[in-house]
Amino acid sequence: MNVLKHFEVVFLAAFGIACAANVAYDAAAQKPEPVRTAAASAQKMPVVVITAKRMTHAEKVASLVEEQKHTPAVASL
Repeated sequence: MNVLKHFEVVFLAAFGIACAANVAYDAAAQKPEPVRTAAASAQKMPVVVITAKRMTHAEKVASLVEEQKHTPAVASL
């Protein structure tokens, strides 16, 4: 009967022991070294540089109007 009164303490103690065992097991396990390839480190990432002027407000409006002329109207539901 005494165990039933203190079941929460027994559960927490068992949980603590399980967590400690897990940490000890992970610390003892050997971790593999990461695979390093020569090809990945030798190549450089290609970089694209775009140089262009920004559109003015009038050019943006004209572009949107032109786009709306060529886009078919979508029927609303």
